[in-house]
Amino acid sequence: MGQQYTPGPWTTTQAGNDYEEITADGGRVIATTSTDDDKGEQKANARLIAAAPELVEALLGLSQGWGDWCECIDPKQPNHCYPCMARAALLHAGVTL
Repeated sequence: MGQQYTPGPWTTTQAGNDYEEITADGGRVIATTSTDDDKGEQKANARLIAAAPELVEALLGLSQGWGDWCECIDPKQPNHCYPCMARAALLHAGVTL
């Protein structure tokens, strides 16, 4: 797989009164989240985005390590098969398998 995103780890910091920044090592800003009404939702969204590199690695491990377990007829249409759902999520995110 060719890495197509900024390598992790990513972290979150409150960068202003109305938003959180998600940054990579070295301080490069990956994204910002802004929710005027719900600060808890803003922080949760930022944490979810910051976890993306680790989530990609976990999904890759699942999709590759359990591939023989798959019983789906069409892996592009997962039918509650976790390895295929992992592959579908990775493809949705633009990760090359």
